Amino acid sequence: MTSPLLLWAILLAAALGPQVPAPEDPHFARGIEYQEAGRLDEAIAEYELSLKLRPRFPVLANLGSVYARLGRYEEAIARYEQALKLAPGQAAVTLNLGLAYYKTGDFQKSAGLFEQVLTSDPENLQARTLLADCHFQLDDFKKVIEQLEGFEEKHPDDLSIAYLLGTAYLRDKQTEKGQRLVDRILSKGDSAEAHLMLGVAFAEAREFKPAIAEFEKAIQLNPNLPQVHASLGRILLRSGDRDRALTEFEAELKISPNDFNANFYTGFLLRRNDQDEEALPYLLKAMQLRPGDSAVAFQVSLVRMRRGELDETRRMLEDIVKREPAFIDAHVTLARLYYRKRMKTDGDREKAIAEKLRLEQQEQQPGSGKSEIKEDAASGKKQEAAGPPKP
Repeated sequence: MTSPLLLWAILLAAALGPQVPAPEDPHFARGIEYQEAGRLDEAIAEYELSLKLRPRFPVLANLGSVYARLGRYEEAIARYEQALKLAPGQAAVTLNLGLAYYKTGDFQKSAGLFEQVLTSDPENLQARTLLADCHFQLDDFKKVIEQLEGFEEKHPDDLSIAYLLGTAYLRDKQTEKGQRLVDRILSKGDSAEAHLMLGVAFAEAREFKPAIAEFEKAIQLNPNLPQVHASLGRILLRSGDRDRALTEFEAELKISPNDFNANFYTGFLLRRNDQDEEALPYLLKAMQLRPGDSAVAFQVSLVRMRRGELDETRRMLEDIVKREPAFIDAHVTLARLYYRKRMKTDGDREKAIAEKLRLEQQEQQPGSGKSEIKEDAASGKKQEAAGPPKP
């Protein structure tokens, strides 16, 4: 079964079929010939020479496709965008541009482009599934459901939709609906996807042992299934097995280098192990994937602070508490920073805010221990000292 989480592996075909070259443009003709023969570097050279004669939509579209096939996505994006300036609204090129952004990990940008395709072609199943997958990558499971709920009934044999929608149901705690789709997948035979979904169901119910067992079964059946190692890593982290969790997050990154959770938790765990220099690239990648995520910014600020970059740390922490006023640990860390900089008045203010928030938290959750993670999983507003959002 092709998982929608593997859709990024789709070959980015030419936005249009081979175009009939203008008589005065032999470079375009040779570019098409080389592209069809798989001689991609030579195709690029000819298309670039063609553009020097005159920028034209079909040349730019084909050139973007060749760059994408070579994994040179930034160059593909530039050419696709140039093509769309010459011929706005071309759905095929817009879809390919969205796929190129998807491959770079810019899921918000790619989602907007897939939405454009659906505006002109609401029945485009590839664009709809990719849009749903973008929302999935951003942990916005309700939007996944909105995109696929009606289409799942129209395409009952499409197990990719069943997998993505069913997992979103389970993440959204709509267990009965999710289980129905798990059963549909299992009716077609045992699969890694089904065990991944069952693991998610157990994890959402906080039944850690059976969740771990299901994720392990999924890995046995398909160790390269996207999300499976990250899902196991998150449940292991919640169970307290940090060393094994780190191993699973690192395994996920070999499959899906743009996975937000794998980057974030790898960076977090390395930082907790006092491996700041090793942690920082993963945290910065997570920040690139979700620029507004306060939990990621907080982890980066902790690394910056330990490196003595106090002015940058101050800027980051002040921005975090402005955006997330209930983020206790950001207030605590900012207070410490102010004291280090001999800004006692500011330090006292942040300390008082943190204490007030802690008291409010204890009133809402009586009997909770200080070391227990207490946070909104989406925003990371409340969490253990120097800790991550809840896995």
